[in-house]
Amino acid sequence: MDRLGLAYFEFNQFNEFLEEYDYVWGEPVIETNITSILQAKMNLSYKNYVISESDYFQGCPTMFNNEKAAIKYATT
Repeated sequence: MDRLGLAYFEFNQFNEFLEEYDYVWGEPVIETNITSILQAKMNLSYKNYVISESDYFQGCPTMFNNEKAAIKYATT
């Protein structure tokens, strides 16, 4: 473990690792885990991004919490 406590992995990541080596122990790989959702969101192009109210900074529809939402808004 590193000093900051950042060296960890999720149970689902370990489960995926085991599955890659054909080790099946009865636990299903959860497809909707947090890591998968974040990776999908990071790999999404601003062109395909759909702005939602959760992207607004403090509810303001012209200020955003992330760059992709801001770029999408500016290019539409």
